[in-house]
Amino acid sequence: KLTFERAFQLSSNVAFCELGTKIGFNKLKETAEAFGFNAEPDYDFTAAKSRFPLKETGKAETASLAMGQGEILATPLQMALTACAVANDGVIMKPYIVDRAENKNGVSVISAKQKQQSAAMSPENAEYIKQMMVDTVKNGTGTAARINGITVAGKTGTAENEKEKSHSWFVGFAPAENPQIAVAVVLENDGGSGGKTAAPVAKAIMESAINN
Repeated sequence: KLTFERAFQLSSNVAFCELGTKIGFNKLKETAEAFGFNAEPDYDFTAAKSRFPLKETGKAETASLAMGQGEILATPLQMALTACAVANDGVIMKPYIVDRAENKNGVSVISAKQKQQSAAMSPENAEYIKQMMVDTVKNGTGTAARINGITVAGKTGTAENEKEKSHSWFVGFAPAENPQIAVAVVLENDGGSGGKTAAPVAKAIMESAINN
């Protein structure tokens, strides 16, 4: 028997399958859509839509959805924004690519405006998940993302692919107390696990961003 916190740290499929069937399809779908699934991205750049099934499924499929398998399609951008929501008290900000542009005299001619995209969850839930993500990097499947002197929050994932090798995932942010960067790493058809192959890549990205 595992507590929910320990199941999160260990990325226990069984625990999330059981919880998913108790929560039910409709609540899972409602929550996924709060994070941006099934919505057409309205950005100043092209982005694919992340999808969660629209029609209610049976218990077996609902259990699969609850652990991130089944008929779910998620882009790396979607998962980076999900990490952002946890880091940002539940709020997802609208992403942009160009922060600012300057003319030859160094005068800013274009400056991006920060806009709130949605409130995906309450600040209390965001804080709860943040702590579990910190514990995952400290004592769970995400230890390969540890950075000396910096508290990293993260979650690993390994998505099975019926035709190819599995995809390895890691989403996270750092420093956990005052987030500066959020990342989503997916190694398609990698055949490894998120904790072993994607986490080290995420570590290198976060470490470079923070130290430079």
